[in-house]
Amino acid sequence: MRYEEIAPFYRATYEAFGISAEAQHDDFVWESIRLPRPSLGPDLEVFLTRWLKVPNFAVYFGKQIETSPRLLLLARHVAVGFEGSSGRVSAVKVVDGAGAPRRIEGDCFIIAAGTIETSRLLLHSAAADNWDCPWRGNANVGAYFQDHLGARLGSVKPRDTKQFFNAFSTVVVAGQKFQPKIRLRAEAQERKCALGIHGILAFESSVSENLVYLKQFVKAALYSRRISGVGDVVRNAAACAKYLVPLMWRFAIDHRVFVPKTSKISLVMQSEQIPLADSRISIDPAVRDAWGLPAVLLDWRVSADQLTQARDFATRAAEALAQARLADVEIEPALLALDPKFLDTFGDTYHHAGGAVMGSSPADGVVDSELRVFGAENLYVSGAATFRTCGSANTTFTALAFATRLVYHLAKQYADDRLSAAR
Repeated sequence: MRYEEIAPFYRATYEAFGISAEAQHDDFVWESIRLPRPSLGPDLEVFLTRWLKVPNFAVYFGKQIETSPRLLLLARHVAVGFEGSSGRVSAVKVVDGAGAPRRIEGDCFIIAAGTIETSRLLLHSAAADNWDCPWRGNANVGAYFQDHLGARLGSVKPRDTKQFFNAFSTVVVAGQKFQPKIRLRAEAQERKCALGIHGILAFESSVSENLVYLKQFVKAALYSRRISGVGDVVRNAAACAKYLVPLMWRFAIDHRVFVPKTSKISLVMQSEQIPLADSRISIDPAVRDAWGLPAVLLDWRVSADQLTQARDFATRAAEALAQARLADVEIEPALLALDPKFLDTFGDTYHHAGGAVMGSSPADGVVDSELRVFGAENLYVSGAATFRTCGSANTTFTALAFATRLVYHLAKQYADDRLSAAR
């Protein structure tokens, strides 16, 4: 799918979360804080990622879920399979909170259970003998599991501390946070056949840890979570006391999140993963949970070519930061040497994708471009499980854009069906 096809649904998704049309554009944010967008030459660019004011969806949508007359939420019910005839699903099988089996009939079904659970449900349903499951023979179910790869690529020493912190410390405009990151421009990425990689300037200091602890405490108080460790709160607050004035000044006047000048700075990557068919989610029917679902087996595989891509990005980023007179980067020696052991430092970033990838047919995918499961008339998958590649950005926002697109598609389909029935 081309970007132009999904782009309108990014805008609609932004609006659903209260992000204004202006705040969707980086230039508006830089203009709001009266600073030019940092320049890193012809191939690399500084861009902004957006943080939701309320990142907890249960809190953000809680009232809407509780009060909507068009929505029925069945809590403590676990989906364990489907019933159907030929290529049409007729009901979803669930186990309720008391452990009793139930069935819920419907005209249309959408699996939105996360990457791993989506694959488990599809694989488990395909193994059932109660109907001829249309995706039973599809070997792509569970294949191409991916996650963004995170790793520290090197240490960073600013040349001009003020200029560097103005370029890369988190921006706050109208209560919205924007984090500056580095990436290859689209044309350069295509020209160089490079993976999508985000470069993050990570700041570490003891006061940062104190501030994170206090922030979590405040969130717990605001959202009525369990509050404990009051003594730790006092100690962390005391540690932050001497930074209180510069913290408030930086936030209120400069619209930036305060970062101590003594912070240790690292260049950290969040990298797209090369899709591998053998990187797979499977199930073990011999091991069952309390609801009768089989255990998940995850065989996550990473290509050795990721190492070269990481080194190339680190080298370009170091050169660009030096040429812009912003900072010097000391790249990890093992990465420069392409030492295979450096792959062991790569970690996951909890951005699971794949397992029910989009394709042109069952030969190369699990769902079509409308997210409908091949062979099934009325079963859809929503989420990053459908991504053929995870790109470099956090997966949730794009998954939400595709969910918005699916809503529009199903609403139009429903309206067309009603019109045909009326005729």
